[in-house]
Amino acid sequence: MHNKDIIKISDTFLEKLTFNFSFISKNYSVDYKNLDKSNARNVLKKLVKASSVDYEVLLEQKNIEYIPKKEMREDMMSIPPEFKRTGRYDKCSTNYVVIKGSDLRIIGKINPISKIFYILAIDVNFELYDHGNHKGAHRS
Repeated sequence: MHNKDIIKISDTFLEKLTFNFSFISKNYSVDYKNLDKSNARNVLKKLVKASSVDYEVLLEQKNIEYIPKKEMREDMMSIPPEFKRTGRYDKCSTNYVVIKGSDLRIIGKINPISKIFYILAIDVNFELYDHGNHKGAHRS
């Protein structure tokens, strides 16, 4: 991982995150056929928890991991073209950011200036990136 790909918490994440669902993939959204009511509740619980604590706490608890772009299966995710066309993609960190749950992954990109976490996918099948021998190995 290159140094420019690492977000320095002390420089950017002094406030809590705001979540944006505007650009979530139709294939991996809250309406996705594999996202049952229990998983939908887990998504909301994770986001409420993430928005109510400092970003540094989430990192310390290992509830967030960074996935380099080359390891993410973007073609499966089908990110809406508006996300890139409006310049939001370019303003976000290079890596994807994943909020981990025991039975799902909330995948997105963070704009380090505005502190907006753009939710791009909710992966309940653990198929959008390689998890190795277990789900969600922490990557620093």
